[in-house]
Amino acid sequence: MENPLEKYKKYKAIVCINSDSQNSDVYEGEVVETKVPVIMKRNRLPKVAIPEIEVHSQISHAHIVQFIDSFADMELREVIVMERCQFDLQQLIAKEPIPPARIQKFTKHMLLGLAYLHENNYIHRDIKPENLLIDDGDNLKLGDFGLARRVPSPRMTPHMMTLWFRPLEILLGSTTYTTSVDIWAVGCVLAEMYRRYSLFRSQGQIGMINQIINVFGVPDEEDWPDFNNLPEMQNIVLEGPEHSRIDDAVDNASEAALDLLEELMQLNPERTGYVEN
Repeated sequence: MENPLEKYKKYKAIVCINSDSQNSDVYEGEVVETKVPVIMKRNRLPKVAIPEIEVHSQISHAHIVQFIDSFADMELREVIVMERCQFDLQQLIAKEPIPPARIQKFTKHMLLGLAYLHENNYIHRDIKPENLLIDDGDNLKLGDFGLARRVPSPRMTPHMMTLWFRPLEILLGSTTYTTSVDIWAVGCVLAEMYRRYSLFRSQGQIGMINQIINVFGVPDEEDWPDFNNLPEMQNIVLEGPEHSRIDDAVDNASEAALDLLEELMQLNPERTGYVEN
């Protein structure tokens, strides 16, 4: 079967490196004239890529994967062309322990990229190791903006984020979340770089809620006045420690890294900060 991407002569698809049976296929490719390597993301459904193209066309930053081009192929499927990076953070975590100095650098890169994204009124909504790419200069870059949305938005879908990286307010049904959801996810990624496996992992919402409470404790109503008004609080009783136990959950992290995790992973989303310094 002929590869439909070959019909667009400016770029050449070489090999499919990831195939999402529902949404997209990702190819390693190159610019035909210059042989510069690129990544080509072909969406299986017409117009699915349009929000992602819109986001990419509005942003440009050292810690965001560079958007090169977009086009519709001969089957009217949207194709996004982006810079090619060496590998993603998930591959690196699986391969070898990451030295603390490198973890610190990657965390800074995440926060710088997100600060820029948020200043331009976008939420990423899918920060996780697979969507964080490492280039040839060992710089981390935010990738995959398929779930990104402009803010403020009056209402968002609570189940769009990858389950293991959802903050407590999303798990409890909030549809008015903010950029703080990305910062929580950075905390999850930071912990995973130390642990080499996910901080929270469950097959369902209730399991995720219980795991978060077991690490960070039950929210104090004085610290989070709106907590009991979240939709799912009508259906669940929370039990857990009074204080955070993040030092037990990430027991190989430095004191400074643990302090940063506490700052990034505030249960009350209104208390989350960028911690850019």
